[in-house]
Amino acid sequence: MKILGLILIFWLSSLQANENTAWVLKIKGAIAPATADYFKRSLEDAQDENVKLIVLEINTPGGIDTALRAIAKMIRLSPIPIIIYIAPPGAKALGATNSILAASHIKAMAPGTTLNNLSAQEALANKKIDLIALNVAELLQNINARTVTILGKEQLLISNNMQIEIHEPGWFHRLLIVISNPNIAYILMLIAIYGLFFELYNPGSILPGAIGAIALLLTLFAFQILPINYGGIALILLGIAFMVAEAFIPTFGVLGIAGVIAFIFGSIMLIDTESPDYAISLPLIGGLSLMSLVFFLWIINTIMKIRNKPVMTGKEEMIGLQGECITNKNGQLRIEIHGETWNAQSKNDDIKPGQCVKVIQIDGLTLTVDTIGD
Repeated sequence: MKILGLILIFWLSSLQANENTAWVLKIKGAIAPATADYFKRSLEDAQDENVKLIVLEINTPGGIDTALRAIAKMIRLSPIPIIIYIAPPGAKALGATNSILAASHIKAMAPGTTLNNLSAQEALANKKIDLIALNVAELLQNINARTVTILGKEQLLISNNMQIEIHEPGWFHRLLIVISNPNIAYILMLIAIYGLFFELYNPGSILPGAIGAIALLLTLFAFQILPINYGGIALILLGIAFMVAEAFIPTFGVLGIAGVIAFIFGSIMLIDTESPDYAISLPLIGGLSLMSLVFFLWIINTIMKIRNKPVMTGKEEMIGLQGECITNKNGQLRIEIHGETWNAQSKNDDIKPGQCVKVIQIDGLTLTVDTIGD
């Protein structure tokens, strides 16, 4: 009973302490669904801990409209007063952030910040904000004894001598914010595609497949919270398919060029938003498209070299040659001889990858081999 009593006293004292606490939440960069989720969870935690005031410090060029509207709605329905504070000096709040500012209970800016095209002094003169404050401590002093309307009821703010706690996003939300960056999600998608392609092309490589699988999971996670245009994904996949097909059905560049064009248009269309701050960087698209073009040109060049390479046709030329076993799957061997890979078979079932073998017979394109020294 004494232990329970001590726990109850500690809990009550923590609630009383939080009643004189202001939380500072920080949003930096373009606002995305991951940002809205961070704000939602922070607001729920603040209500559970009986926090008296929230300062939302922002430095953002805007973001996705759905995320901005979600944050504005949460502010309007919040039982805790929420102050929007554009800070630190040099920070900005542009475009669609007006919806968040309009929903807030008090609007403030630090000196040297920008609201759309207005400086802090101009925004104050035009009544776009309520006050200018150098830092959060000064802000809380300046709003002391102000009256705000919370859920239709007037509430007096007593904010001087209030304890300030900064609540940064946790590791999960930091990861969400990073991978929901359109450029990062785009790169992850391409890593996934090429990693899995190389694994399928050369089974057993393991590393490309593992990297591709991890990148694929992160990509799918990012695409759940981004406004994705699936037509863009289809064009990217089609473009890569054309470039890969060029390696197996050479068309002297026709499929490859068509693939690059589809890849570029798909990349531009991938993120379905009107916000320029959440579009994929055009230099990034250009750079990766050029890399893909170089990749498929390298494939064509390699194929042309193979076409022009003399092929050994005589059985006598092959018999006696030595090579190395690459794989042995249920007796079906793949042997490398002079840089070429051949299908092979052997009466010796114990041949292992890496073991040296020699050709003792050839039937069409299938070799019969044996271990050296047997």
